[in-house]
Amino acid sequence: AAQEYRRYLEFREDDASIWVQLGNVSKEEHRLDSSMSAYRRALDLGLNTSDTFLQMGHLYKVMGDQNGAAECYLRA
Repeated sequence: AAQEYRRYLEFREDDASIWVQLGNVSKEEHRLDSSMSAYRRALDLGLNTSDTFLQMGHLYKVMGDQNGAAECYLRA
């Protein structure tokens, strides 16, 4: 799925919601750096929603960063 999201983003790089989906898939594939980059891209594009921060909180939790996770969960 990640490959298809990336292919789509080649044409619609401004689609913030797909960046979140790419982050989710990358997180599931344990590609944590790629996941964080995708979530940050979504935020840069203005998708400052509770779901974006919730997903980032999950990622920080997986990474063992309790402070980062707590901050994102609070923002969510």
